[in-house]
Amino acid sequence: MMKSLLPCALAVLSAVCAQANEWHAYYRLTPDAYQKKFDEMVGQGYRLNSVSGYEHDGQPNFAVIFEKKPSAPWQSYSGLSFKAHDEKFNELQAQGYHVAQVNGYTIDDKDYYAAVWDKSPVIAWQSRTGMSESGMQAYFNEYARQGYKLTHLSGYEVANETRFATVWEKANEKAAWWSQANLTSDEYQATFDKLKSEGYQAVDIDGYQVNGTVFYAGIWEKTPSRASITRYDLDSSTFQADFNQYRAQGYVLRTFSGYNVGKDDRYAAIWVKP
Repeated sequence: MMKSLLPCALAVLSAVCAQANEWHAYYRLTPDAYQKKFDEMVGQGYRLNSVSGYEHDGQPNFAVIFEKKPSAPWQSYSGLSFKAHDEKFNELQAQGYHVAQVNGYTIDDKDYYAAVWDKSPVIAWQSRTGMSESGMQAYFNEYARQGYKLTHLSGYEVANETRFATVWEKANEKAAWWSQANLTSDEYQATFDKLKSEGYQAVDIDGYQVNGTVFYAGIWEKTPSRASITRYDLDSSTFQADFNQYRAQGYVLRTFSGYNVGKDDRYAAIWVKP
């Protein structure tokens, strides 16, 4: 299993649920702390489910979720430039891996990439990074026409402009789904409420800042309803309080996005009941 190149955790979140696999989440992890935690968790039989990069105290930080479960071979990396990510993409694709998650994030006006790959069975998949808004729309239209479903969406900033990184997969089921990006906080809430009233559930949320403005991107699916909670624009103390509350109620953290509001760190997350 490949080391995460930029694995920090001043705040530690963990839970063992009777109906869920054992899992742990960490945030405000500096690169060195992330690497240490990554090695520790992998050594204990966990796999990385999610990694999100952002800036805190002037350096890269990471928000991550680990889960102990049966898993196909997997690899991860973070802190790669666009060119290095592209090279690693070609290398791992040639080895039979596919992208499970890819996130772009900006530190000191430079874009970096973190990704999780695995060899679990998929019908077909696509992944793109560095897309402009128009490029994202063009690929969205093309892949949707071919029967792909967007499974992960990450927004970030490059030269004061929005860029997107995505993962698409073909699926046997034909459940309806919806995705939207570049939403302000109020727009995201209005979209969330509308889609919820139509039977959709949020399955992915990402916060990102571009040229000083914070946006949100989300994916919703119309699937059999189960208890879930979506929260965003949380500072670290509020997120920790929410985590403790939802953990006690039997929820599992499934989506975890760290991002910036100015220089301050913020968190968005989705919890689900197993």
